Amino acid sequence: MKNTKQPRIKLNKQSFIEKVENQIERRNFLLSFYNDIYLPTLQKFNGKVYNKRFINALREYADESTCIYELENNYIRVQRSRDKFSYTDYDDIYIILELSSDNRIDANASITHPIGQKWLTSFQEYTDELRSTINNYDKYMTIAEELQECIDKYAKIPSAFRENIELYNKFYLK
Repeated sequence: MKNTKQPRIKLNKQSFIEKVENQIERRNFLLSFYNDIYLPTLQKFNGKVYNKRFINALREYADESTCIYELENNYIRVQRSRDKFSYTDYDDIYIILELSSDNRIDANASITHPIGQKWLTSFQEYTDELRSTINNYDKYMTIAEELQECIDKYAKIPSAFRENIELYNKFYLK
């Protein structure tokens, strides 16, 4: 007897795609902000003492859905919300800002910093992964349906046997 149970979904396909497209749009904005605003501003302030003027120069380009946080440790966080009233639906990008020992902005060290480069690469890779969820929605739904069938079969195995099995990959959200 074929199991007709479907995995529960929070959003239908169209709503899911709209949500992910909005997230991709926010992430594209943040990447554009990094390339078109942050990098030129960084070059403009290269060698100058870091102070409030640098953050204010970045904030000149922010709109009501964008928040630029002060330098913390050695990074700046730029946050883009779904809209100006959204406090939980946002994306952010972390940007390294290296300062010399006398508190001067070092543009080259900021751009080439290995952790900053890794953050930027990871940011871009996750954006590509989001695009993949849209492009492969039906394929992923088929996998989810197969998983639901397997879970239902496994639930029918006596608990004494299930307790004896250790599934090392059961935490499938790596």
